[in-house]
Amino acid sequence: MVSDPLDALLTELLEAHDRQQAEDGLAQAPVPGPPRARAPRLRSAPRLRLAPPPRLAPRRLVALGALLTALTSSAVAAAIVLSALPSAPLAGRLPHQLLGLRYSLRVSPDLRAGSTGWCVTLFDSRVQLPIVTGTGGCVSGSGPLITRGGVAEISPRTGAVSGWLLYAVVDRRVATLQVPGGARVVPIAGPGLPAGWRAAVTLTTRPPSKLRHATAIALSPLDRHGRALSPVIAPPLTLPSRAISPGRPPAAGCRISVASGSAVRLLSARVLSATPPRALPAAGGLLTCYSLSFELHGRGGVAALLLNARASGAAAQPIPGLTPLRSHAGVWVGSAAPQGSSEVGGELFARRVGNGWLVLQGPDQADAVTLLQRLRASA
Repeated sequence: MVSDPLDALLTELLEAHDRQQAEDGLAQAPVPGPPRARAPRLRSAPRLRLAPPPRLAPRRLVALGALLTALTSSAVAAAIVLSALPSAPLAGRLPHQLLGLRYSLRVSPDLRAGSTGWCVTLFDSRVQLPIVTGTGGCVSGSGPLITRGGVAEISPRTGAVSGWLLYAVVDRRVATLQVPGGARVVPIAGPGLPAGWRAAVTLTTRPPSKLRHATAIALSPLDRHGRALSPVIAPPLTLPSRAISPGRPPAAGCRISVASGSAVRLLSARVLSATPPRALPAAGGLLTCYSLSFELHGRGGVAALLLNARASGAAAQPIPGLTPLRSHAGVWVGSAAPQGSSEVGGELFARRVGNGWLVLQGPDQADAVTLLQRLRASA
């Protein structure tokens, strides 16, 4: 039978711990007297059959971590992996101590004209509103830390923190994220994340006592050696744009117009000030060349035309998280993050237009499908 490498590592850790205790005991022992019969040694190792992660208890992980300095570098790397817990799901339910909300981590393209970024928000799926999360919002998509945030339950009387949900979105350079208090969490991939991105979510209703009155609580990115990485979050790369009359789009270039007879109330529009460069160092890979704000049946919304930012004239990549709408051929749908300071969330609808994407955010499904057919877009 092939031995389990995790069992071998745990055995090595326990033996190193035993040797260290024995050496410490000899160093502190008094001058020996007459020889005494040696009492049989009670070995607890056979009964401490530690399960491999993620079932390894956090307290036990702290004890194992104290032994890492006595091991080789390869054993240290393996022990770091053992001590990290997997991320919670990227969508789920908060414990009742944290208001009992249903949360989901949403990512969608930044629909502001000239932007190549992404909007990331922790969303309350029950009432369709964003949860206040600190450092969330629209970002460039550059890493290693793309964005992070969270929500905490704080007593209005004492100011004590009784629990939190923290999240972070990272690129492949991040191996784990350190949780306040010392634990580590491993980020996971998800269908709604752009290629190369991963995210981590962690919840607790029993924060360490030393953090009960903390003013700053966040996940910190670490590389595969456990070293801290830059926590700086890069803002979106934005090309110059100009405001235009929403009812008079340019005669050529990037444009969106609305067919006559539509019940749409046009509010504002912006377009790129110049022809986009042949290639941009855009982490997201999509460039919004035209953005149109409108109101339809009392609901606000935004329409935008997205192009390939990395190769001008090439087909724009698929938008993460979108799936075909079965009842309407050629229409794609998925969850959307609010745009900037706006609370317009809901769903994102899209259809291919040439090499780009015409997208809508804000209307309900019936209005969005109808409007997608009445909009004319080109670049």
